[in-house]
Amino acid sequence: MLDALIGSDGLAGTEPSQPDVIFAASHELTLGGTRIEIRHVGPAHTPGDSLVWLPETRTVFTGDVVYVGRVLGVMSFSDSAHWLDAFSEIEALEPVHLIPGHGPATDLATAQRDTRDYLANLRAGIRDHIDAGGDILGAVDVDQSDFAYLDQFDALARRNAQTVFEQMEWE
Repeated sequence: MLDALIGSDGLAGTEPSQPDVIFAASHELTLGGTRIEIRHVGPAHTPGDSLVWLPETRTVFTGDVVYVGRVLGVMSFSDSAHWLDAFSEIEALEPVHLIPGHGPATDLATAQRDTRDYLANLRAGIRDHIDAGGDILGAVDVDQSDFAYLDQFDALARRNAQTVFEQMEWE
């Protein structure tokens, strides 16, 4: 599979290896004098979402916990409720530099607007829809228009609404 993604030239001289460190919550290491903390914060976009924190430079690599400039994708294996908790863990770090899973390097305020606020708005809209007796078919009409500026909005917003409905129906 890697060959299909990277190409045989890109893999030349590479020997596959299995992970030799497994952790439940966090793992710390130092590379080249830089302290690196890896923290499991999932489930969020995926069950195993983790972030990489460089405390000395207050830089966080968020993986797919953060999307900037495009609407995030809520998948069947995502956990939209815990995703907000995972985002809170990023906020608690008070990062100066944030490198999202999708989009350019950014600041916390932009990540809050494009990810946290989108998820919170979607979940609140779906909660209101469910409380009013709405069904999954009508979930696509929950107003997400405040986030129409995000790339892929037209392709993903309605699907996200139905997926979040499925997750919240029994919360």
